[in-house]
Amino acid sequence: MMASEEIREGMKQARSSLPEAFQKHAGDSVVRHFRRLRYGISWLIYAPIQGEIPTQGLFAYAKKRQDRIYFPRIQNEQIHFHKVDAWKDLKQGPLCLEPSSYAEKWEFKTPSIVVVPGLAFSQLGDRLGFGKGYYDRFLANHRHLPRLGLAYDFQINLNSWAPRVGDQRMDFVLTPSAVWGSSRTLN
Repeated sequence: MMASEEIREGMKQARSSLPEAFQKHAGDSVVRHFRRLRYGISWLIYAPIQGEIPTQGLFAYAKKRQDRIYFPRIQNEQIHFHKVDAWKDLKQGPLCLEPSSYAEKWEFKTPSIVVVPGLAFSQLGDRLGFGKGYYDRFLANHRHLPRLGLAYDFQINLNSWAPRVGDQRMDFVLTPSAVWGSSRTLN
């Protein structure tokens, strides 16, 4: 079993060395996994930082479907999602690109999915993030949401780590070449 910090550092280095063209291709490749989702859902997605799987292609796909799209904004150590109509509406915040605090806030009124970044994932969907717990707290409060992690293939860690109390498991982890996680279907 590897230490969480050792895995975090290794994944940060590996992601930061990826060429931009490779990152874009990976981001475009994961979109195909979403083609079976029903229309009329709300997407809670992220703007990538530090070499995370790009979500611009996913954003464009959701817009084409005329679904509602929300991005995270950190306020008082909690994630809140706000509606974004165009990628250019995102502005640089303390951690990443984020929506305006005045944008419509997400509420669970329509079927929604949350797309979650991570540094490493287990085959079962355990997630290793940056260690701040923002997504874990949000997911613990919204257990009803389907949780979809996005990762490069090399981020699926076959060596397990000891999840911390409060760590939230993904339903699925989507990579450019595979879908990992539970057997539950996304309808």
